[in-house]
This record gives sequence, C-alpha cells and structure tokens, in this order.
Amino acid sequence: GMAAGEAFIAAAQMAVARKAAFVVCSASGGARMQEGTLSLMQMPRSTLAIQEVKEAGLPYIVVLCDPTSGGVSASYAMLGDVHMAEPGA
Repeated sequence: GMAAGEAFIAAAQMAVARKAAFVVCSASGGARMQEGTLSLMQMPRSTLAIQEVKEAGLPYIVVLCDPTSGGVSASYAMLGDVHMAEPGA
C-alpha cells in the first residue's frame, strides 16, 4: 500500500545518493488497486523513482519472487535493467 510505496521510493533515492545499484525483490499480487486512491498513486511515483535511478546511470535489478502479478508486474517489476525470477514467479 502507501507505506510500501514510500519505502520503495526512499530506497530508490538512497541508491542514487550512494551511487549503488537498486535491487528489488518483488512478491505481490497488486493489492494497491484494492486499497484506495492514495495507495494506487504510489505506482506512478515508483516509476518516477526508477527513472531517477536510471538517469543516474545506475542499474535497476528486479528479482521476481512467487507470486508477482497484477499491478506489480504492470508497473515497477517490469522496468528493470536485469530480471531474475524464482520458479513459479
């Protein structure tokens, strides 16, 4: 939801500040769509945070965990420079 989105954005900003790769392990079915407008608005904010990582010339690495579906796969999970997945993800 909203707290997870804020944590994601803070982590992306920290990666940029430290000039480090941004590695995300995703495991969600996209609950934000059921949580309301404020939670749903984290999706475009997350996309903008990823763009900041990429503009800094840093890699964005996504590890798809089981399950990864719904809004997660429609937003930040498929924007990675490198994708890895566990079986069933």
